[in-house]
Amino acid sequence: MGEILKRRDNESDLEYTKRIVYAKLVDKTTDLDYSELSNLIYDKPYSSDVARRMFYGMRKIFELMDKEGINSISENEILKKIEEKSLELDLQRKKLQATKLELNRNQRIKSRRELFYENIGEEIERLPLPEFEELPIKKVNGEYLLCWADLHYGADFISENNEYSREECKIRMQRLASRVKNMCIEKGINKLHVIGLGDDIQGILRISDTQINDVPVMQSVVEVSRLIAHVLNTISSVCNVTYYHTMASNHSQTRPLTAKPDLIKEDLEFVIGNYIHDLVENNERIEVKLSEKDYHSFNIAGQQILALHGHQIKNINNAIKDYSMQHRKFYDIVLMGHLHGGQQMSVGESENGNSELVIVPSIVGSDPYSDTLKKGSKSMAKLFKLEEGNGITENYTIVLN
Repeated sequence: MGEILKRRDNESDLEYTKRIVYAKLVDKTTDLDYSELSNLIYDKPYSSDVARRMFYGMRKIFELMDKEGINSISENEILKKIEEKSLELDLQRKKLQATKLELNRNQRIKSRRELFYENIGEEIERLPLPEFEELPIKKVNGEYLLCWADLHYGADFISENNEYSREECKIRMQRLASRVKNMCIEKGINKLHVIGLGDDIQGILRISDTQINDVPVMQSVVEVSRLIAHVLNTISSVCNVTYYHTMASNHSQTRPLTAKPDLIKEDLEFVIGNYIHDLVENNERIEVKLSEKDYHSFNIAGQQILALHGHQIKNINNAIKDYSMQHRKFYDIVLMGHLHGGQQMSVGESENGNSELVIVPSIVGSDPYSDTLKKGSKSMAKLFKLEEGNGITENYTIVLN
């Protein structure tokens, strides 16, 4: 072996390799074949062609090291720099992975939502028109308002004083439609306002809801939409109906368990309301009112009314004052559900009658949770008569179980 090829004292592997590569490719001080030289550097022979390419690759690396000024640093420092570069590359790779994961997650959520709406759309068909009866021409002083709340469709349970299921919910809503229809005929009502105050489905708000739910949430959305549309259709056979659908409630929120609520349009009440609208769009006697907000604000018989589910309200006694201040308008009546037990309280008065907060009872009635609180309430809906200057002048409780 020539002197040039012998390892010198205290010469590192890196220095020795660089000297051999430069001896072959730069200084031309050795004429040994690449395959012979590879045995010195790699401790194993490679074919001449493979070794030649490896030598040219190492030469390029050494030239870059010289250019970057890292030729004189120690082998440990070189390894440290290589490790730092590796960590930096690994960090960039993980950033890219995280970006791809987020993109995939967003695409997955979007595709699931689109599939969700498509599946519901396939399930829903327009309801046939009812057999219309002639509208009464009797003049009624004031206007009538039907309110229901908290169907919790899809829940299936037996509590101390109540048994509930999808079939029971259908029976109660059909019973409600029949009784209201008869009341409209008896009282000569030719126009009826109807307010659905939310929590139409049980949903999956808590882990315990996974045990109470009888069917998948999507199926509940489809079935309850048809059920409510059928009730409106039935009532419309004897009067004109204006239906206000509450667009946000807590049990219909589409969010992971225990997570915070999202936008209104991520609420399944948004889907239910829009499909009820589509189901009855051929019925000229029904007008469906939807809202971009989590509440409705409207006027009936001169009474300014605020309607919402009620999960947003922290102090019910101050609800009229708080919302009147926030919306810069005076509300005569606030209608809400959420608490399942019916209440009606006067919190003030004006020339338009009492300022009243009305908590509408639930369709679902008492349940295992209310049993733990030692409280309960029948399944009920409410029918009110409103008169300008007087407020609520008639109050009917429709018991459904």
